[in-house]
This record gives sequence, C-alpha cells and structure tokens, in this order.
Amino acid sequence: MSLTLVSLWIGLLWMGCTPKGEGLDSGGDSGATTGDGGVDQTTTWADGGTETTADGGTDTGETPTEAQVVGVQVWPAAMVTGPETSWTMRLVASWEDGRVADSAASWTSADPAVVSLDAAGLATALAAGSTSLQGCVGEICASVPVEVRDDGLQTVRVVARESGLALEGVRVKLGQDGEEVLTDADGIASLTLAEAGPQTVSAWARERVPLTAVGVVQREIVLSLRDQGELSVASSSIEGPVDLDGVPRGGAGDLKMGVAAPSLSAGPLLLLPSQLVATDRTLTLYGLEAEVPRNVYIRDVAEDWAVPAQAGTTAIWTLAAPLPISEVTSSLAGVTDVIGLMLEDLDRLVWGWHAGVTVEAGESGSASLAPATELTGSLRVDAGSLPVGFRGDEEMLVMLGELLDPGGFLPVGVGVGRGEVEISYAEVSISASTGQAVAVAAQVGGIGSGKGNGLCASWAPATGESQLLPSLQLAPAVHLFEASTRAFTVETDPRSRFVLIGIDGGEEGKHRELLLDGGRVEGTLPHLGDSFGYGSTTWNLVGLETAEGTVHDQHRLGWTDLGALARESWTSASLEIDP
Repeated sequence: MSLTLVSLWIGLLWMGCTPKGEGLDSGGDSGATTGDGGVDQTTTWADGGTETTADGGTDTGETPTEAQVVGVQVWPAAMVTGPETSWTMRLVASWEDGRVADSAASWTSADPAVVSLDAAGLATALAAGSTSLQGCVGEICASVPVEVRDDGLQTVRVVARESGLALEGVRVKLGQDGEEVLTDADGIASLTLAEAGPQTVSAWARERVPLTAVGVVQREIVLSLRDQGELSVASSSIEGPVDLDGVPRGGAGDLKMGVAAPSLSAGPLLLLPSQLVATDRTLTLYGLEAEVPRNVYIRDVAEDWAVPAQAGTTAIWTLAAPLPISEVTSSLAGVTDVIGLMLEDLDRLVWGWHAGVTVEAGESGSASLAPATELTGSLRVDAGSLPVGFRGDEEMLVMLGELLDPGGFLPVGVGVGRGEVEISYAEVSISASTGQAVAVAAQVGGIGSGKGNGLCASWAPATGESQLLPSLQLAPAVHLFEASTRAFTVETDPRSRFVLIGIDGGEEGKHRELLLDGGRVEGTLPHLGDSFGYGSTTWNLVGLETAEGTVHDQHRLGWTDLGALARESWTSASLEIDP
C-alpha cells in the first residue's frame, strides 16, 4: 500500500526558489527581477496589484503619477533579420522609487520603409536596410539597431552548451526538408532560405542532444547543444539519523513524525514534485504496512531519512510534530490528508536544518538532523488567484526561505491556501544567508497530482510582514502531438519569454529539445536522421518569464544556462506529459 498523501506532502515541501534582487513585492504581467552589469533591480506592478480577468489576463492599472520613470530598456537589444518577418518589442521601465516593470510605451521607427512599428510594438521588416527602433515612456527613451538583409542567408553558429566552444561537423538544416549543412571549424554553417519569414532551425550531432528552434527571426543565431552524457549522470543523495528529542511530546495518543528535504540550488521554476520524492521503504505501524518515501521518519519506527540531491553543496531542512496516532494510521489507509494534518498542528510544529553537505554526482553524503525550533514568526502573503487552466479549488503552496551561498533556497516556513495565506516560520539567524524570499506554487489538480498536470510558480524577495506575490502564469498545455506526422501544438502564457521542451523518445537514449517563444505555437518536429520512437514520448516543458530580453535575444546570443536563467526569472510554467 503506497502512502500517497505523505508523498504529496513531501512534494509540497520541496517547492522553493532562488531569486535575486530586493524589494520585489508584486508581479503579474509586469513582475520581474532584472539586472544589468550585476546590479540587481526589482519589479512591481504599476498599481501595486493585479486583478485576474475571465480570459486569464491581468489588469495592471496605470503608472502612478507620483513616481517618475528614470530609465528604460528595450528588447530585443539588436536584430539582424530579413524581409517579411515580424516580432514584438518589449520595454522595461525603471522608476525613481526603485521599481522596475514591463511597461506600455510609444514606439517609433527611424525608417518605416525598412521596418514598420505599430502602437503595440509589433515590428515588421519590409525592405533591406538599417534603422533603429525606439521605445519611450514619456520623455525617457531607448533605441536598438535593426539590420534587414535580403541576401537569403541564415547563419548558424553551433557551440557546446557546457563550454561555449565551437562544434565542428554538426548537421544543421532549415525546416522539414532543407539541405543539411555541416558546421566548419568555427562552428558556423550558412544556409540558403527557401522562403521569407520565421524559420525552424535544427542542429544535431553524435553524442549531443538535438535542438530545434521554432519561429527564428534573427538571421544570425547561435545554438548550443547539450552533451548527451549529462542525461545519464547518476543522482546524488544525502541521508542520516534524526534526533527527535526536541519535538514536543504531545499527548498519550500522539507519535513524533516528520519529513526531511534538501535546499534547492536552482529554485522551483525547473522542478516538479515527482522529481523530488525519495525512494520508498516498507514500514509497519500498528499492524499496517505501507510503502513510505524515505524522506519520512517516525519515532520508534524509522529514525533515519534519505533525500535526493544534486551534485554540489546542499543544505537539509526538516519539519516535525507530534501527530495523533489515530489520524496517522488512517492516513496510511489513505483517508486523512497528511498535508492538512501537519499544518493544522502548527503550534506544535518544529523546524531544523543542517548547514550543508557537498557530494559528487552519483555519490552519497551524510548529515544529522535535530528539529527543535518553534515556528514563532508569522508572514501574511497575498498569493493571488488561480489562473485560467486550473479547476479553481486547488490549494497553493506558499513558502518563506533563506537564500544560501552555496546551497540555494532553504525553506524556513510554509503555508497552504488561496489568496491571502498565513505562513508560520522559524525565526533563525543563518550566517550563510544572503537574504530571504517568498515563493508560491500551484498545480492543476493539486500539488503532487502527477504527470500531465501543469505546475506554475512565482517568487519575490521578502520585504516585511505582508507580501504580494507575482501572479501565476496560465497553465501550460500540449494540445496536440501526432506521432505519424510529428505535428504539435503547444500553448504557454505569452508572459513566458523562453520556452524549452525536452522530448524523450520511445527508443532508449533518444532525446531532443525544442526552443520556443511563449503563447500558442504550432509546428512539426523535423526529421533528424535516426529513428526516434515518436509513438511513445514524454514531453517536459518549462516556460520562464525572464527578467530581461526575449527569445530573439536568446537566438542571437546562444544558450543561457537554464539554472541561471531560472534564478533570474520570476514566474514559470512547467508540464510533464505523455501526449
């Protein structure tokens, strides 16, 4: 018998984040943390909040008249393109009170005969030439250069993702049936365009994960290929004993029970609960046998624990409490919601942590835990509303955590609910902390409900006793994948500035990646030579609302490490599904 509800509780506890910046207290379409030259900037809604509309959009109100815009950034930062291509510009404004946000702007083109630009920032390349596009908020403006070429060429540079070094001999092609061209010693391939407009560009090589970029407007791009060996690296783990003497005794009908979890080095924007639950072990409690994740420990039954961990330095945290034996045993039978059971006993819940364990890939580390710190702090968080794509009755997970360097996000408090949620947390002083942050996560069907249910998350640096979080993205969806034709339709929130989909094929060791923009994207997976096994695939989608730039900047500059990109992003949408 599987202890499913305990697994869900663990899945909840593992959701965290690793943001940067200070003072971010809201979000929505304009929620972001952005930086330039290593200087952290923060984002807030223009009116201090959002209202979710029936179509899933947000109403961010108007820019406050009492605060003045002092600077703007315009994206994409540069463009080399061809005639008959279009893209949408993005402007990020900085206010004198420290807020930074995506903003409406007035747009102009220095030469509308080369590139036209409408009031919404939609740019369309019309003829060969050079111009600049300018976005303004009031009298504060920024401009970017655009070159339109009619030479009919697409230049692709292919590099190794782990090193950035050029890859020679990589196959590159356009669309479904384009000519295959091999990269030269500088990693460059020049291809002839069969038609104008956005392109689908693919690159693949032995021992590298193939990458296909859809909707490419830039005519000079960089694609980085992941080492196939990264996908088979053995996971690490950390385990050890737990000292339960610091957990309150409770009553005669109680037993001490808790869970352990690791800090998150890359944050919640890349993770699903199903990836974080430890392997099961069989426990017998009052005559009931259950398969229980090794994250769970119980006094006199299992006083040790084990958690999965990434290679590197990981801190460990734990929550424990005396729980009624009758309710725990009924939970083993799948009757009581263990999540609610733990949080209903907040006055007896205690927290503990271990400063950090450094492990190598595939190796194990050890640590000891002693939960004893009461949750005496209280934080009120406005987690917002559930977006379109959710049933509407799911509970959100809200967490307060310390940002460790190294070690990532270390949760010190947790709460669940919708709208305004109260977090109880451990008031501790951690020398390695660089600040605190608040995170919210929600999954269609409820956190931990499994594969096929989209999960959305957001974060904000903690600012005080009351916190307003960025609104969640729309739930992502793979509407169609036809194995025989390889046609697909994917939809993410347009706020996602960067969408990456990893596809695992039915044949062992077969993987490929798709790089997309946010919104609704229809396309066809190009055939890349070898058989793949499209009749049975698993799709792992991550859509990030990035702090700066657009997917067109990613095409121009090449791959940004996904972990680093997630830490600099501020909302995400993820989905694991077998279409």
